[in-house]
Amino acid sequence: MKTQEEVKHTPTPWQLGGFGKIYSPGKLPTTDGRLETAYEIASVPFRQNYDVLGVHKEESNLNAAFIVRAVNSHEALFDAAKWILAAAPNDCYDIGYQEARQAIAKAIAQAEGK
Repeated sequence: MKTQEEVKHTPTPWQLGGFGKIYSPGKLPTTDGRLETAYEIASVPFRQNYDVLGVHKEESNLNAAFIVRAVNSHEALFDAAKWILAAAPNDCYDIGYQEARQAIAKAIAQAEGK
């Protein structure tokens, strides 16, 4: 059995399937339900009757697309933020500059789950 430290999230890029479903890398399942190399990671639920039961199907699809974009861009944005913070000198006393450094540091901490 793997330890908590050994378990990793599904590799990217994640991809959007139909009906608010999010899949791993690989070939998506066919419309007739035949499984391919990609597997379902998550599903954003929806209801046909929006007025009564909650999230509309189109909103669900948009939410799933947003999740896929966020996941697929996370590492690049995280690495860029760390690079900017490391490359930017800390001895500049311009208030906007220091606020930008603080905002980047806060975003990095949030991405690290702190």
